[in-house]
Amino acid sequence: MISAMKNLDQRIVFLFSGRIVQAFLTVFTIRIMTGTLPAVEIGNQYIINSIYLWFSMVLINPVGMFVSRHLNEWKNDRKIYYILNGMNSYFVLVALISIPSVVLAKYFFNVLYLNSYGEVIILVSALIYISTWFALLNSFFNLLEFQKTFVVLNSLSQVTGLVVSYVIVRFLRTDALGWLSGILLGQLLGLVVGIWLFRRFVPHDDAENKPRQELFFTREAFAFCHPVAITTLFMWFLNQGYRFIVEKNLGLETLASVAIGLGLATSTVGLIELVTTQYFYPKYYASLLNSTLEQRRAAWEILWKKSVIIYIVGTCAILSMSHFIIEILVAPEFRNIILYLVVGIGIEFFKINSNILYLVAHGEKKTTRTIIPYFTGAVLLILFFIGLYYFRELSVNYVLYALMAAHLATYISNLHQVKKMISPSYDKLIIFKSVLAGLPLVIAFVFLQGAPFVVLFGAAAASGLWCLGCIYYLVGELEVNI
Repeated sequence: MISAMKNLDQRIVFLFSGRIVQAFLTVFTIRIMTGTLPAVEIGNQYIINSIYLWFSMVLINPVGMFVSRHLNEWKNDRKIYYILNGMNSYFVLVALISIPSVVLAKYFFNVLYLNSYGEVIILVSALIYISTWFALLNSFFNLLEFQKTFVVLNSLSQVTGLVVSYVIVRFLRTDALGWLSGILLGQLLGLVVGIWLFRRFVPHDDAENKPRQELFFTREAFAFCHPVAITTLFMWFLNQGYRFIVEKNLGLETLASVAIGLGLATSTVGLIELVTTQYFYPKYYASLLNSTLEQRRAAWEILWKKSVIIYIVGTCAILSMSHFIIEILVAPEFRNIILYLVVGIGIEFFKINSNILYLVAHGEKKTTRTIIPYFTGAVLLILFFIGLYYFRELSVNYVLYALMAAHLATYISNLHQVKKMISPSYDKLIIFKSVLAGLPLVIAFVFLQGAPFVVLFGAAAASGLWCLGCIYYLVGELEVNI
């Protein structure tokens, strides 16, 4: 076991430690938010985020995916700054488009119960421009293998945003707009520092290699981006659309409880995924340059093998810690959300595994293949909601079960699409070993219900150590055999 662990690159230790810090900051943010904002304002905060994420996921994420696919190529050709200038113009355009769009959303759908709707419009536009640039620029550091910078910038932004949000809510205004304004200011600081570092680390463009003006807006870019945009529209509905249904039918307070439970699952399980995206994704993207189908298949299979170990064991560890997570990370009035958290963990497990499958379409530049799985999940979710409305059974529990079923259907459909594109082989022994390693953690969850805090704390520490040990051993063993 020791020899296997030594073969694991030490960078993953740093990245995992950094993500633990960032995950702590993320969930601590939820703890501060639930302790300072009224439930109605927490609900408003999630609705505003969903509006912003529509623009981010549908109109901006596809462009970011295209740029990420070619980032190393453009860096080597010293054309990257020309591309960034084109992206900046596009982000400004999307921010401007959001203004009438948010007005129409308020007029037709009557979302958000706020007096200062003009401030919402300004905030959404600022989020689209600043948050998008910060997230994308920081992802470039990761893809270009400046992972330490990635971790530090994320932590700087989170700490600053949390402190400023708390000060605003505590002393200036106790509402969703004040809270999100603080988060935005933290990201603005991270963006400014990120731009300075990017200019230091990445060589400036060669004037002799200046591309044609239309390099960024090409047929190739459109062919890649428009299927991704359609896909992310369905993704948005799967991940965010339920909030509007819950808000309209069950109220903002209920939405706050549901969104906190699912948000905790996203933050904690997201820690597991972000370790793989930081450490394994850059190597995968780099391997796509000038590669054959066989080489791309082999690169993805290695990525999948490593990721599935981390995802299965890590998700089981999060499940075993769920009682402890709720005990320390939410205010007392929200501690009845264990079901929401557990279902959220299941949803996130299907989601992060779908994301690994989703990468294949990007690698093969067959992004139309991504539409069917998420269309399937979205349509199934719509049918569930129609059925719940018809039988007048629209309750929180049924909404959660519908979400989990829709994400499971999406995952199964993604498996089918990947088989059509590259016909990969899945190592069943790795799955079996990972499930076996995670089984004690699932059993621990069952027996920890109602346990005192001291027991929960000890069990969480033991689960974390068991999880880390199993991942290091299984991934290290895999590295030796590759």
